[in-house]
Amino acid sequence: MLNVKQEGGPRGTKKSEHASTNGVPNQMFSEAEAAVIIQSVYRGFEVGRWEPLKKLKEIARIEGELNKVRLDVQNLVSSGSGNIDKQRMVIGETIMKLLLQLDTMQGLHPSVRNIRKYVAKGLVSLQEKLDS
Repeated sequence: MLNVKQEGGPRGTKKSEHASTNGVPNQMFSEAEAAVIIQSVYRGFEVGRWEPLKKLKEIARIEGELNKVRLDVQNLVSSGSGNIDKQRMVIGETIMKLLLQLDTMQGLHPSVRNIRKYVAKGLVSLQEKLDS
């Protein structure tokens, strides 16, 4: 058994203690219960560290810009205007900027990393379509 004293921290953190010194009652946990508490606090810490929602929103914003660029490429292919080279260069730079934004994201959760790879593949295929 493990003696634990309830502390008034931000998440109600628990502190191991052998005897009651402040008159605060100790709570007894089995080793399995203590392990579950430690693991759940650690998982919460990891999720907060990765900030998955913030990064998912950033990826969604980039994907929205990808869709706009995809429309620009379709309009460029269908139009026969004389400014094609300049428009192609601007669109290519936009695609590279979006790829760079995706590449600078660090510390991603594996599922967020998979979504980022999917969007990056879409950008690369669009760049290849633009170059052909």
